[in-house]
Amino acid sequence: MEMIETLKKLQELAVRGVEGERDNAARKLQQLMMKYKISPEDIFIELKIDCKFKYREKWQKDLLLQIYRMVTNTTDQFHYQRQRRAYKVILKCTRAEFQELSFLYAEYSDDYRNKIKDFWSAYVVSNRIWAEATASDGNNKKYTLEEQARLKRIAAMAMFIPKKEFKSKRLTA
Repeated sequence: MEMIETLKKLQELAVRGVEGERDNAARKLQQLMMKYKISPEDIFIELKIDCKFKYREKWQKDLLLQIYRMVTNTTDQFHYQRQRRAYKVILKCTRAEFQELSFLYAEYSDDYRNKIKDFWSAYVVSNRIWAEATASDGNNKKYTLEEQARLKRIAAMAMFIPKKEFKSKRLTA
């Protein structure tokens, strides 16, 4: 792995270096490739390294592994470790895959958290879990367009959540 990294650096110098530097890098690159029987294609094969990700909740691990499968197009095995309250998963991926995985995980995690908040609100609406006083207090609040769109999503979601049916009657005073 170290030899490939050295060859990559020499290749970069051979292309982008100044005159004398460029010539020396190209000559050294050819010598090393012949000595170790390495083809030009071998230089650009990215090696997979252990990439560590921490998570605290099961949904975070599940989301991470789902994104990993998408990015690497693989179903490789994973390694898990527990450290105090945090868990760690070690995945085999290239540096480019690691960057993409990190970016997508951050984006999808934020979106997932927001969707869970919306689902919670929709569940409360669907099952009418609120104080009657708050439902009829004559709220005349002006909502932004973004808030209106969120409320419409919640209302639409609430329509598809079946209301909880109780097996026995609730005790009332």
